Amino acid sequence: MLNHSLYPENYRQIGESFVMEYYDTMQRDRSSLKLFYHNQARMTYEGDVLVGQDKIGEKFLSLPANKIQVGITNVDVHPNENSVLIFVCGQVQCDEDQVLPFCEVFFLRKFNHCFLITDSMFRLVYHWCPVATENRSHG
Repeated sequence: MLNHSLYPENYRQIGESFVMEYYDTMQRDRSSLKLFYHNQARMTYEGDVLVGQDKIGEKFLSLPANKIQVGITNVDVHPNENSVLIFVCGQVQCDEDQVLPFCEVFFLRKFNHCFLITDSMFRLVYHWCPVATENRSHG
């Protein structure tokens, strides 16, 4: 059974502040992004699973873009015991490439007096599937 008394009271502020700082750091200094992650964190990036702060940091540094710009569309935040679950939708542009939509999930856990990412998942959204209205029956 979940102990709701362990839910962070200001979970929404924690999540939204985290998102602003994380993506600001991504745009300014990718080498510092690994500091947001616990040393045993797991990240799934476009299907590739990375384990550990150093491996995650290497992934960010290996991205072929010189300049990354991120625009956030939506942020949803849920509390859990001493942790926060964050779901982000937005758009990303690398150098002068096409702007692409993305989704990212973060699980932050409280360690001492700070929150660190223990798990994250990132996916670009390459194609949209429009609803096919012509195949619906009108019965």
